[in-house]
Amino acid sequence: MDEIERGKPPFANIDALLISHVHADHFNLPSTVRFLKTHPATIVVAPDQVSKQIHKALTGDSQALSRIHTATLEQNSITTRDEGGVRIGSFPLTHGNIENAAYLVVLDRRTVLHIGDADLPMKGLAQFGLSHRRIDLAFVPFWQLTDNPKRVQTLIAAKVVIPMHLITNPTTDTSKGFMEHVGGRERMLRQIRICFPNAAIFLAPLETKSF
Repeated sequence: MDEIERGKPPFANIDALLISHVHADHFNLPSTVRFLKTHPATIVVAPDQVSKQIHKALTGDSQALSRIHTATLEQNSITTRDEGGVRIGSFPLTHGNIENAAYLVVLDRRTVLHIGDADLPMKGLAQFGLSHRRIDLAFVPFWQLTDNPKRVQTLIAAKVVIPMHLITNPTTDTSKGFMEHVGGRERMLRQIRICFPNAAIFLAPLETKSF
């Protein structure tokens, strides 16, 4: 995280920081504030529950505050904004009782989808017409790939799927429950590879792949 916050390569010259939701494994307020101070050109897009915290922490810093944008989360449509040549679309997907922003980003003729920690079974996903968006890369939490593969295949239809939240060391009741449900890590990975032969599975920190 220190390298990201300080903008060391390959984390220099970042155009946008997109935050899906307020949970601690996706958003850390002190880290975000440090990041903004060392990345003076980066914009932040986040749901209201997150952007309010950032605004409060940056009171008086008009330059940083001007770069904080609250994601519009309309139930029936994807709201799009253009930021420095990057097209960022946002829309809501349920994650418990908090705001969870999904993002559809178009950059250099590539379309990338990130659905945050969307809950099963992703009701209402069809209304956003993602299967017609020619998505190149889709970041999807593993539980959607193991328990909801047909909806991901038909309603997202990405060329490449990147599984998220691949649990390596279950320590909480929730993570232990997930691992028990899918039959262990290796069985989970095997099931993902069977259902999604196009999956790009990252197993090591800062591992890189080309698409």
